[in-house]
Amino acid sequence: MSIKIAVYSIALNEIKHVERYAAATAGADYVIVADTGSTDGTQEALRKLGVTVYDISVNPWRFDMARNAALSLVPKDADVCLVLDLDEVPEPKFFDKVRKRWTKGSDFGWITIDTGSKSARDRLHGRNGWHWKYPCHEIQLWYGQGEAKQVDITNALITHMPDNSKSRGQYISLLEMAVKEFPDDARMWTYMAREYYYHNRWEDVLAAGKRRLELDGWDVEGAATCRWMGEAAHQLGQDATQWFEKGVEILPTQGEPWHGVAIDAYRKQQWQKCLDACLTIIDLPRSAHYCYEAPVWDWKALDLAGVSAYNLGHKHEALTFAKEAAKANGPEQERILRNIHFMEQELHVASTRKQGNQVGNG
Repeated sequence: MSIKIAVYSIALNEIKHVERYAAATAGADYVIVADTGSTDGTQEALRKLGVTVYDISVNPWRFDMARNAALSLVPKDADVCLVLDLDEVPEPKFFDKVRKRWTKGSDFGWITIDTGSKSARDRLHGRNGWHWKYPCHEIQLWYGQGEAKQVDITNALITHMPDNSKSRGQYISLLEMAVKEFPDDARMWTYMAREYYYHNRWEDVLAAGKRRLELDGWDVEGAATCRWMGEAAHQLGQDATQWFEKGVEILPTQGEPWHGVAIDAYRKQQWQKCLDACLTIIDLPRSAHYCYEAPVWDWKALDLAGVSAYNLGHKHEALTFAKEAAKANGPEQERILRNIHFMEQELHVASTRKQGNQVGNG
C-alpha cells in the first residue's frame, strides 16, 4: 500500500514564496496551508496552484496554536506529515525518498535541513499522537502510547530560503510569554537571552542568561548563552572574561566557546592567549547544531590567529593564517587582504635587507 504524505504549513503574507512552494510540494498527496490573515493575496494564489487553504485566526498570536490548528486540518488517512514553512524548499526527489523509507507504524522521521549549514531535524511525524508546544521556537511533542518509533531519512534534503526583510520583532514578546509560562525551561531561557542579544538589550541578556545558567540544559545552549553574556558585559563595561571562560568550561570540545575567549583576549591585546584559543579551534572538529557559527570556522579563528601571531613577532605564520582566512572570502575580506599585502611587503623588505647585509659582509 502506498504511503500517503501530507505537507502542512502556516502562512502570513508569503506571496513571494507561493509559486516555489507549490512546485516544491507537488510530490505530496496533500498540501494544507492554514493562513493566519494574509492581506497580500497569498490565499488566492495558493488555491489557484492547487493548494488547499484554510483561513484561521490565532489571537493573541502564538506559533504552537497555529501549527496545532494546521495539523488538525490534515486528512485522517495521511500516513506521514511534513511540517514545512513556505520559505523552505524540499529537493526534487524528497517525497520519493520519504515513501521509500517510511514504514507503516513509524511515528517520526529525521530529514536534513540546510540553513547555511546542514543538520538533521525531526520534521516528519505520523498523523496521530503529536501536538505542538511553546509560543515560538515551537517543537512537536509525542503523547501517543509507548515510545515513539523513529526512521532515518536524512538523505532527504530541505533548503531554507528565507525572506530576510521580514521583521522578527514579535519574537521578544512571544519569548517573554514562553518564559512566563515555562519559568524552569532552559531552552526557552536560551532563546530569550539570544533574542535580547539580537536587539542589543544588554542588561536583559545578562538577566536572562543568569536564569538560564541556573537550570539544567543542553551544554551547547549553555555555552552559547555565556558568549552572549560575555558580549553584553563587554558592551556594558563590565568583566566579560568570566562569561567567555565559563562557556569554555561548559563546552571545551567545540570551537564557538573558544572564539569567545579569543575575542576577549584580542580586545585586551593578550596575544598569546588569543593565539592559543584560535589554535584550539583550528584543531577541533566542526560542530553541527543551531548554535553553530560557520564564520568562526571558515575565517574568524584564522584571522585572529594571524593578528595574534603578527603581534607576537611570528610574521611568516601570521601571513599563512591570513591567507587561509582569505580563502573564505568573508565580509571582512578587504581588511584581511590589506593585512596580507602589508605583511608581504614587510617580509619582502626584511628579506631584501638581510640579503644586502650578507653581500656587504662578504
